[in-house]
Amino acid sequence: MSRARIHWLRVGSVALLALTTTTALIGTAFWLYFVEVRNLREVHFVDTVTPSGWRHIRTAFGDRAILDADTALRANDLNAALRLYRIGVAKSPRNASGRIALAKLYVSLRRPDLARDLLARGLPALAENTDYLRFSLGFLLEFQFDTELRAVADQLLAHPSIAVRHQAALHAAAVAFHRGNFDGAENVLVTHQLTDSPDGALLLARSDFERGFPELALARLTPALNDPAAQTAALTLAAQIHERLGRAPDIARNATLRLADDPLSPTPRLALLQHLRAQHRTADLAREIDSYLQLFSHDESALLALGDFAAHAGQPALARRIQQLFAQNKWSPDAPAFLYAEACIAATRYADGLAELDRYLRDQPSWASRYAPVFDGLRAIALLGLHRDDDARLQLEHLLAQPNLRAENLSAVAARLLAFDRPQSARAVLTRATEIDPRNQAALTDLVRLEAELGQFDTLPTHLRRLLAMRRPSREVLTLVYRRLGSDLNLLHPEQPALLAALRLHLGREVALAASEP
Repeated sequence: MSRARIHWLRVGSVALLALTTTTALIGTAFWLYFVEVRNLREVHFVDTVTPSGWRHIRTAFGDRAILDADTALRANDLNAALRLYRIGVAKSPRNASGRIALAKLYVSLRRPDLARDLLARGLPALAENTDYLRFSLGFLLEFQFDTELRAVADQLLAHPSIAVRHQAALHAAAVAFHRGNFDGAENVLVTHQLTDSPDGALLLARSDFERGFPELALARLTPALNDPAAQTAALTLAAQIHERLGRAPDIARNATLRLADDPLSPTPRLALLQHLRAQHRTADLAREIDSYLQLFSHDESALLALGDFAAHAGQPALARRIQQLFAQNKWSPDAPAFLYAEACIAATRYADGLAELDRYLRDQPSWASRYAPVFDGLRAIALLGLHRDDDARLQLEHLLAQPNLRAENLSAVAARLLAFDRPQSARAVLTRATEIDPRNQAALTDLVRLEAELGQFDTLPTHLRRLLAMRRPSREVLTLVYRRLGSDLNLLHPEQPALLAALRLHLGREVALAASEP
């Protein structure tokens, strides 16, 4: 071997040794930084010197950011939580819990569209994660992203995992059901052999009941009633069917079965209380309430559920007992105070309800901002009950100007305003509800009904079109709108022909013709 070649081999060896040493030193420095400074214990030294290792480090950074976001969210620092979740999901896209948490945060910030996109993008890689799959498909179904859900379900129906295919089929059938395509829902379940599964049986029972076959619906529930995981849902549906048919003995039997199925749960006991109240069985109701209070005297959520019953039933005495139990357990007194005030208002004891709200506001000044929407709504109704109309109007204006309103709360306020014969105020409240939550079909349905009854045909067309684009709009409301809009008084309305044609598509020609008869 020539001297020159030997020389260059020595130079190469020295260079390689220097490079290896330098790489090791740099890798060690990075590893110490990640482990000691950034507290990423899952990072290993080998990760700092290989390309695949750096991908692992990126994922570790993302996972750490998501944990920090969880901490920020618990501290109610929404801005920091949002920033950290977005960083975490970008660096660790397969972190299912991070994606779910970010989606929930988007929803709380009234951006369900961002949650939709985030969850849908993660499905191809996370379809076999059961929690993520159920949450994502359930979210798309709940928020009526039906087009997106159908597209996702079509893709997942070709997935190699049978569990994934079954979930996709169940949700595809649910979309068809909610759109009124009962045959389509049944065909999907039959194709994928899900008719005897608990979820499939429940969906078919609902379809049969909506078609007008209640006895067949009850028969369909047998598989679900025999499945412990689905028994509660099946008994609930059976109770709804019996209630719609006015079968009081069957309702009582069903409530007893639900209680026997889960004796330590407050849900069936609350259903029994509702039934006893509807049947005016005062003595039995009082006995069951005492039993409930004794059984759940140290269960905060169960007592709040009973407080909600007391508020809607107009039972201030029961609400006061719940307040006392909260005080004995040293729990936050905020919610029981609201429930007591609401119970007083429901019982037409408006002065007592208003006094409770004002007393608590004096004791807890933070209520004015912390619970402003609930406080303003209850106070406005109490003032109306006391015939202080000007004060009530100012309270409603303050309510509608709040930034953190919920459509469900506004709908409840609107219902009470209608009970006081204040339709224009109720219309303003419902309009605000549909502005802050455009996908709230219940609020939009109430608004369309009210505008049809009031003859508000200036804004009705816009709201009606939105309602017609939703799942199975109420035929009762559409019939009312058809009758009012089709009146000769509205012959000159520029949108009458197009809207009546759209309504006929939903109602069917025969129903529409019957609705137009005087």
